[in-house]
Formats: sequence, C-alpha cells, structure tokens
Amino acid sequence: MAEPDVENTNVPLQTMAFAAFMKKVGRIKRTAARWQPMFFEESHDVVGS
Repeated sequence: MAEPDVENTNVPLQTMAFAAFMKKVGRIKRTAARWQPMFFEESHDVVGS
C-alpha cells in the first residue's frame, strides 16, 4: 500500500474494468451495467468507474 502507484480513496475506481477482467477469465458469468449496484448508496453520487 506504500507503493507510489497505489492510490487509496473512498471513490470506487476501475470497478467495471475489473469486472470485465473477471468475466474474461471466467470467474463471473456476467457483469453489471453500472458500478453503483455493487456499492452502498452513500457512494452512488460520486464520480467513480
């Protein structure tokens, strides 16, 4: 976590890219259309991905 390339934030970042990778390698069968359903409602209004 102390690496310079690691960013710690409360904003969900690259969630959909990670989900697409998980689908590609066969760990999940389908991806969500948006990242918001995977997080608590308090984070739905932030600019995430």
